[in-house]
Amino acid sequence: MTATAAEDSGSDRVYEDQKALITATVRTLEKYEFQWASKVDHVGRAYIETSVYPDYDDIVHIANVALEDMGFDDISIQAIQDIRRIYEEFSIDESGEDTYLSDGMWVTSDGRIVQR
Repeated sequence: MTATAAEDSGSDRVYEDQKALITATVRTLEKYEFQWASKVDHVGRAYIETSVYPDYDDIVHIANVALEDMGFDDISIQAIQDIRRIYEEFSIDESGEDTYLSDGMWVTSDGRIVQR
């Protein structure tokens, strides 16, 4: 779910631009073809919910893609951008297919390094 309300404990604050958060989340979920639903909580705040449960690395990657879309500048987002540049440099066409680097390592168009 998108973080459109602060935690009851007060330890985590809400992201202030809820519309930007929801928009970036929807774009990211649609990019990865995840199903999602627009919901409203008990006090009328909008949020996005998905029932797709990828593994931890996927969740971190998807969150970083959404944060990048929102303009956050974080080391993990910079790493994704760097890996995308590597992909662009080594890919031989515009197909979007993974590109082989060496030693069983591949780079994907969305900024991941995978081992096969």
